[in-house]
Amino acid sequence: MPSLELSGISGNAIGAPFSIQYTNLPFDFKGSSLSPTMIKSPSIEYSKKIWWDCLLSRYGQSRPEAYAAIIKEILTLFRISTHWIAFFNVPRFLAILHNPEQRQCLQPSLVYAMLALATQLTSWDGPGGRELDGRLLGLKLNDHAHNSFWQSWNSGFINVDLAKAAFLMSLYEVSSHPLYTRTRASQSLVLLDAVIRVLNLTAMDADNPRASRFQPDEIPRIPADARRVSPADYDELCLHAEQSIVNCSFWAACPRWSKPGSTYVDHVEIEKEEARRLCWSSSALAASASTYGHNVWKTYNNLSIANTANYALLFPGELLTEEADRIGKSSIWALYHTSSLIWHFSIRLHNDSSVSPKEKQKIFAKIWEATEETESYFGAVISDNLVYEGQTWHAKVGSLAYVWQSIDWLATSRFLIYDALVETMNASEHIPNYPVDAARRWLRVQASVAKMVCPGRAFSTDLTQRSVTMVEHRPFWIWWLIQQLARMISMYERDPSLVDILDIARGSFTPILDYLVNLYPSKVLAQTLSSRIFSRLNSLNERASHSYAVAFPASTAFGPRFPQLSSPLSDVSSCGGIEQSTTALPLLDEDVKP
Repeated sequence: MPSLELSGISGNAIGAPFSIQYTNLPFDFKGSSLSPTMIKSPSIEYSKKIWWDCLLSRYGQSRPEAYAAIIKEILTLFRISTHWIAFFNVPRFLAILHNPEQRQCLQPSLVYAMLALATQLTSWDGPGGRELDGRLLGLKLNDHAHNSFWQSWNSGFINVDLAKAAFLMSLYEVSSHPLYTRTRASQSLVLLDAVIRVLNLTAMDADNPRASRFQPDEIPRIPADARRVSPADYDELCLHAEQSIVNCSFWAACPRWSKPGSTYVDHVEIEKEEARRLCWSSSALAASASTYGHNVWKTYNNLSIANTANYALLFPGELLTEEADRIGKSSIWALYHTSSLIWHFSIRLHNDSSVSPKEKQKIFAKIWEATEETESYFGAVISDNLVYEGQTWHAKVGSLAYVWQSIDWLATSRFLIYDALVETMNASEHIPNYPVDAARRWLRVQASVAKMVCPGRAFSTDLTQRSVTMVEHRPFWIWWLIQQLARMISMYERDPSLVDILDIARGSFTPILDYLVNLYPSKVLAQTLSSRIFSRLNSLNERASHSYAVAFPASTAFGPRFPQLSSPLSDVSSCGGIEQSTTALPLLDEDVKP
């Protein structure tokens, strides 16, 4: 049988290496097919028949009881998750899961990954959470997902469902869990990137002239002839108008699956649209990962999904709009993903040693124009959301969530450009002033986000006095909050006149971050906070021209809360031909060094 070799990696490893060598592939991945030719092996065929029975045996004494428990977990995942996993058409997925014949075609790793993430997102410390027992169960399920993934990968059973599983495993790995490390998080993203690259999903619309595509040196921009989308348009195009939103209210502002007024369901087109949305969600996840790497660790992971030249893809929901209007290129979803592509282009250029400093300066100036141009579209979106009464509250808040993240990527691109210009200029050249206006706009947005996330809440360390809110289901926000604080520190170091930064960091972000880290303990993230964030904030606070009481947590506040986990998966036995790993990845020095 043809083999698929990945240098330096074994079937039980958490992810793929940073340099992936594909040799002797059992299918041709150069086309845009969503279902490449599969090489069937006895082991994979056997596992496809028994994995569901094996899973049922773990969730209940009887099949109906176990099935109900699994469905409950999956519906919980849909109900509490953000738009990042809105690439699922919920009715279609549940119908497949309910049908025994269709269920055999599902990737076991996808279901395991869904259960692992659902368990993790409900396993905080405190009232209503599953606490450490839940987090250890999540680790076991996640390990099953990885082992099932590698069995499918090595057997050539590679399709869009496997890419979905890789995405969910990546989202799990970037969340705060007992075995979190930077290495695990980075390698899980490389694994996701590998599956998408093998299936060539970012170019699946190469034959469609409407698809967005970019030359290697072309900056992503909104087409000049694209009509702005009105609030009335969003009322028709948003998912809140469909029945599929019943179990996932946080997806209300996502694009719907069928054209308004249409009762015809084209399952082939829905499958393709799921693949498109998966690609764009993966791009957004990679953008968030690279902003974290750049702001906190000054590192960059060169991924295929972060290369704008690899895209020939329609935006989410673009097929719902008429081609002549071009509003599919200026919708809130297109603006959101265009912003992430601008960031990808900027950070890729910044790390490209083949481009001369002088040439980079010219391109950076054009990128700056693109960021301001894109941001101008969001001003209209914000105004429309504030004055228009047709949209539901969920749709308004959801749309603003897209806006906030997009503005963050655009602002980060501008800060990166400024830092890069300073680095590439000679001492004799005029160094431009720090973009204070852009910095203040970004700070105002961050303060608004903090208030929206936790309106009127004062965080304390007494977890027994807490009621469950949206924050408790967001362990991956720790990642985002750390990099926001790291950027605030860099901004203040560049321009100490931005004294509001310390107030916003202390009053809005550190309480939420400290609260989340105590809800979802992680030794590595706690050490990162201590060495990379809180110690630097304390130092800046002492040097600030104005004084106030220091409220930043000390590193010792985190230590006693974290149990020693040498191998929490050691009690899991093999199941259905899937060998269970019993060895946790080591804690590498790079994960804890300051």
